[in-house]
Amino acid sequence: LLPLERYAARFVGHPRIRSIVLKKVLPNKVLCTVEEREPVALVYAEKFYEIDEEGMVLTSDELTDYMDLPIVTGLNRRSVKEGTYCKDPQLANARRVLVICKRYGGSFANDISELRIGDNGVSVVSLKEGMVLLLGESEFENRLKKFFLIRGTIAKKEETSKLIDLRFEDQVVLRSAI
Repeated sequence: LLPLERYAARFVGHPRIRSIVLKKVLPNKVLCTVEEREPVALVYAEKFYEIDEEGMVLTSDELTDYMDLPIVTGLNRRSVKEGTYCKDPQLANARRVLVICKRYGGSFANDISELRIGDNGVSVVSLKEGMVLLLGESEFENRLKKFFLIRGTIAKKEETSKLIDLRFEDQVVLRSAI
């Protein structure tokens, strides 16, 4: 008889595997169900690292550099180690922004090129729409909801707006140059 729990534990230790279920199927088979981690962004810290929605840094391979995912920049290399959860609060903020954009932003989430993290918080870059959103360090959901509500109006009236500053409670600042 195989000690299935021991084998399952070995698989779960791999960064790309979220969960695994092994079941004995009598008389002589084992059914294996694997849930893989899916990368949601690439972190650039001297090289590209894939991360999933929980912040697990996945093992990279020769295709990592070519993935069509948003790139998170501004993170210190020491914060990123393959096979571990990146606990950097700024990366957690960038992941939170991605989740909110997917929830409320429709196709905008797919158009995100870069999430910049730094001393001024999180900025979202969309090359397709030719704009940068300044979000600051908190209130991401409220600020992004505000943007998604006025996005169509901005596109119609301010075709040259390249920078949209959402860090203020009662106003949105539009600039034509970055």
